[in-house]
Formats: sequence, C-alpha cells, structure tokens
Amino acid sequence: MGGEGGKLGFWSVFSIGVGGMVGGGIFAVLGLAAQLAHGSTPIAFFIAGIVALSFTRCFIMRVMMLPEIKLLEMVCGKIWIDI
Repeated sequence: MGGEGGKLGFWSVFSIGVGGMVGGGIFAVLGLAAQLAHGSTPIAFFIAGIVALSFTRCFIMRVMMLPEIKLLEMVCGKIWIDI
C-alpha cells in the first residue's frame, strides 16, 4: 500500500483519483438516466448492456479472424491503419 510511515506513493494517490472519478461518473450517469428515462431506467440499462455485449462479440470475432495480430495492437489502432 503506502511506503514507510504510512505515506502514500504515486500509484496509491493515482488509484484514489481514478477511483473517485470513475465512481462519481457512474453515479452521475445513473442519476441522469433515472431523470431522462422516467422510471424506465432498468430497461435503458438493459438495452445499453445488449449493445455493449454485441460490440464485445464483434470485437472478439474480429480478433479470432486475425489470430496473428496481438490484441494490444488491435486495441491501440495499429490494425485499423494497416487495413
């Protein structure tokens, strides 16, 4: 965790900052979704989940079609430039 004497290091402080930003973003999006969907928030999140799963499936199928290309290269965009 921290270094000597309970001091926080760079990565500890960085993790706290990122966690706070992500956590705050999740609650902000949930509140906005509840306001806009007027009670249909679970349905809206279900549809968003289906869209995310379909994108993930397409991404995995693309990786399986090109086994010689590493996943990191594909995520970083090298494959998109080469095609």
